[in-house]
Amino acid sequence: MLAAEQLARFLTEVARAADRLAAELMGVERDEAADDSVIDHLGSRQAEVYSALYEGDKPLTTGQIAKAIGYDFSNCYLTLHRLEEIGIVERVPGIKPQTWRLKRPS
Repeated sequence: MLAAEQLARFLTEVARAADRLAAELMGVERDEAADDSVIDHLGSRQAEVYSALYEGDKPLTTGQIAKAIGYDFSNCYLTLHRLEEIGIVERVPGIKPQTWRLKRPS
């Protein structure tokens, strides 16, 4: 039986492949090199949080992210705050509960 983390990593890769295929079928070009370079510098859980926000392409609450990656809420919360500190994610202002998105370029 696969460990939960291995399964989550596998599903993240499948989601990336599906996203690439969908973009190709729709004739949309994506800058995957930028996406991959960000993930290469993150820890495994940070990368999973990043991927959940990237793949979903919409803001998510801490609980939604934790559920999507099979992680407990408290650790997901800490991971999001660390990603915010290093400038990768941001809280969507004025929305309760806290909702997160990938940081938009300035």
